[in-house]
Amino acid sequence: MGCSARHATGFIYETYYQDVWVKGGAIIKGGRDCELRFWAIYEALKKAKKPLKVLDIGANMGYFSLRLLEKLPGTYVMIEGNESTAQALLKICKLNNKPSLVLFKRKLCLQDLKELRALEKFDVVIALSIVHHFKEPYQEVFETLMTLGRKLVFEPPIAEESTLNQERIIKEPLDLSMVNKKLLIKVPTGSRYAANMRRPTYLIECISNASYDTVQGVSPDTFRLMNGVYPSQ
Repeated sequence: MGCSARHATGFIYETYYQDVWVKGGAIIKGGRDCELRFWAIYEALKKAKKPLKVLDIGANMGYFSLRLLEKLPGTYVMIEGNESTAQALLKICKLNNKPSLVLFKRKLCLQDLKELRALEKFDVVIALSIVHHFKEPYQEVFETLMTLGRKLVFEPPIAEESTLNQERIIKEPLDLSMVNKKLLIKVPTGSRYAANMRRPTYLIECISNASYDTVQGVSPDTFRLMNGVYPSQ
């Protein structure tokens, strides 16, 4: 279907990274598998005994936050730095009309992660294939992600996939050997450059201190600092 064709909701048909999820269903199919990863992540989190506070970094179309919210109540904070993607995600937020969704339109740097850590505490941080988008040392970014919440759902970059900053990924391999991680699933990369490669998604246990208490919602200071665009008030 040509890129000028439009869905009834106004979305232009093109290859999205994730499925476009609106009120319980995918209205546009994404270019990368989402369904298998969603169920693996959900199974790992479903025993939560209280509403979750989730940070979804590089949220793209917000697929994982939107689907998790349907099954696991809580506050879901999504961050997207690409201008056109963030505009599409803002529209998706409005279509789903969920008061517990928060959207920040911001291209993150390492300092942003550290400032966010000082302002908010999260139960779960979702960081799927985003480390290689940072300019700062990848290992430091990864280790900082681990300080943002109790659990980290993490997908490392794969150099063989011929992706963004491929040379840096090769030169700066992440060391996950010392972390408490569980493999949730491996899915095909979908890349013609790495047809036999599978991308792993891990659940990493980060903070277990009983005094680490999360509070639903985000502060006005956080909303302003991170360029919050949804909700509008």
